[in-house]
Amino acid sequence: MNEDIQMRAESSFFGTAIEWESDLFSVLELFPIPTEVFSADGISLFVNTAFKDFFISIRIKSLESLIY
Repeated sequence: MNEDIQMRAESSFFGTAIEWESDLFSVLELFPIPTEVFSADGISLFVNTAFKDFFISIRIKSLESLIY
């Protein structure tokens, strides 16, 4: 009986955790601050638009400095 309760609690938690992850990424996408989320082993899971825009503009500026 305890195992059944534990299994239901775990499945409920992980189902909720996946929903939280989706909601978290939706909120982070709205941040005007460049934001990146990593997994525990260091793999990039998410970057928001501000992050992409910021680093693309830096790359373009560095390329322009090489040309001129």
